[in-house]
Amino acid sequence: MNIILDRFRLEREYGQVKKSYEDVRLRKRRYPFLITGLCEGALDAFLASFTLDENRGTALIVAQDDSAANRLRIFLSNCGLSVGFYPSRRPVLYNIVSSHELEHERLACLAGIVSGGLDVVVTVPEAALQYTAPMEKITAGAKTVAVGDMLSLGEFTKFLVSMGYVPCDLVDGRGQFSTRGGILDVFPPQLPAPVRMELFGDEVDSIGYFDIMTQRKTENIESFSVMCAREVMPEADVKKSLSAHIAEMAAKAKNAEARAALMHEKECLDADIDAPFIDKYISYIYKEPVCLLDYFGEEMPLVFAIERATIEERLRGYEIQSAEDVRELLENALISPKYKDFAFTSARLFSFFENNAALVLDNFTSQYPGKLTEIFSFVTRKPPLFTEGFEQLKDDIAGFVKANYAVLIVCENSVSASNLQAMLEETGLRTVFIAEYGNVDEVPRRLPVITCGAIPSFEILHSQFVCISELAGSSMRIAKRAKKRASSTPQSSKQKLLSYADLTVGDLVVHDAHGIGRYVGIENIKNYDGTRRDHIKIQYSGTDVLYVPCEQIDLVAKYIGPRSDDAGMKLSKLGGSDWHKTKARVKKEVR
Repeated sequence: MNIILDRFRLEREYGQVKKSYEDVRLRKRRYPFLITGLCEGALDAFLASFTLDENRGTALIVAQDDSAANRLRIFLSNCGLSVGFYPSRRPVLYNIVSSHELEHERLACLAGIVSGGLDVVVTVPEAALQYTAPMEKITAGAKTVAVGDMLSLGEFTKFLVSMGYVPCDLVDGRGQFSTRGGILDVFPPQLPAPVRMELFGDEVDSIGYFDIMTQRKTENIESFSVMCAREVMPEADVKKSLSAHIAEMAAKAKNAEARAALMHEKECLDADIDAPFIDKYISYIYKEPVCLLDYFGEEMPLVFAIERATIEERLRGYEIQSAEDVRELLENALISPKYKDFAFTSARLFSFFENNAALVLDNFTSQYPGKLTEIFSFVTRKPPLFTEGFEQLKDDIAGFVKANYAVLIVCENSVSASNLQAMLEETGLRTVFIAEYGNVDEVPRRLPVITCGAIPSFEILHSQFVCISELAGSSMRIAKRAKKRASSTPQSSKQKLLSYADLTVGDLVVHDAHGIGRYVGIENIKNYDGTRRDHIKIQYSGTDVLYVPCEQIDLVAKYIGPRSDDAGMKLSKLGGSDWHKTKARVKKEVR
């Protein structure tokens, strides 16, 4: 039982939305619905309730940004839904080695949609439109291996290489495989852990998951499936055709440097070795472009869109940045204008919303530009935060009790809950403590219920229900605790990076020597001596990327200047002089 979702289902507006949504499924015109008045926690509860109630196929949620997508992924998972996150990924346009982590996450998500294993996919606007592997590539290339099967280890390793897997000494990430004797380790993108297969001669004797850290088996399984490990996987005939196409471009190249780069690409294809630049030719390899939206079929899928105006603004910034990335390639004839696109335009996404009766959750009704089936308005708001102090919290709870509210107080753990209950009862506020959130089947009026869990805060005014969650203020307390422990407790390099600037993917950052860039994430990179270290990855103008080692993190700060929220903010160019000129000018003005 989920008391939060059950409470939300009792709302009159919720029932009206459900009835109207079912009615529109029978119509030819399936314009979107506009849902307004949902604060952050209430929005999360609405999405979970509606997805669970519809329970048909995989639902799609297009969140307005990465932070919201991550929050929803966690909450929906906690509600018992099988959730996949489909991240945005910048195509690799040059012959440089890069991480395939995001690529594997996207492939796992696509496999989950095809197999029906996912209840919901959460994504961000540009990711939904970026070109990817067509469905037949996901399904046709898959191979299932079971205990008792006859298998040639040599042939199977060739198959893995053809599917984009990388041979290594020790498997420590998705898309890798290794062999020793009659044992093969492999980590397909869609599986939760790597698989170890042991052969007796040519017969598969045992299969099981193993732990990356200990390299020991954790669970025996009867079978597993191998899918492609790369989104862009050309067939042999297409690869041959692409090699000829690149040779033609090389002959027309404007300079020797471009000609050499293209010929190197051709040589990689001809030698059938790893081609890091292959993303650049996705439009050539897949003649009919495909994106995430194409995986949702012709039947009307359940689609949610959060803050349409923000989605539109984000896509506008993405299109500007993408054009900038491709400009240099076009100027040097490193790509044909015919194959310069890597994503559909924003019109494709909005058309998808309009043809599938999308539920658009947005509090700004005046900003919706298209036709709507109906508008529904909820009345919710954010309640007070734990971080405002106990006295304020006590007064707020007493006020809700006096107003005949049903009050649910959610703490991070049982210790925090017990302490809060004792403190409230010392002031004369009677409460009920139920340790497990899942055991809360009723929240009576005038008698606050205290429990433990990861539930967002929200207040429903009509039905007089409020959930006050410690989760809402937890990030502030966690940051303070981390800062307090920093001098005495050793942290991993990744923890240092995460706690240093409190960055989220997409934030603008400033490097002291290189200027303004966009934070992409943290990557673990192998050094020339075989050791691995965490680096913060920063995207600059065009295809420029900078990896900053953890010990140099003091050179990076979060950008808080003008247009810090602008997705189209002009980024600095690595090696350029503009940033140094800007610094010099500012220093002179300060003097």
